[in-house]
Amino acid sequence: MHPAMQLGNTESIKSYLLHSDAVAFLSRNAIGRELQNKSLVILPVTKLNIVRDFFFIQPQGDAATVVGFFMNYVKRYNFK
Repeated sequence: MHPAMQLGNTESIKSYLLHSDAVAFLSRNAIGRELQNKSLVILPVTKLNIVRDFFFIQPQGDAATVVGFFMNYVKRYNFK
């Protein structure tokens, strides 16, 4: 793949897509309204595996109890 452009946020990507013949990778959750009004569609892509890294960001110091439980749960159920 050779990206032609990189835009800074989901709204700018959607706006560009609505006024071009380009394609992009976006979350289904980000395009719910556009899917409903049929201004954007999902194109199936076979044999493509996209891996994303996620990070915990918190203020300096120990995590609150509930936050700590959540972080431990997510770390334990890493689906890689």
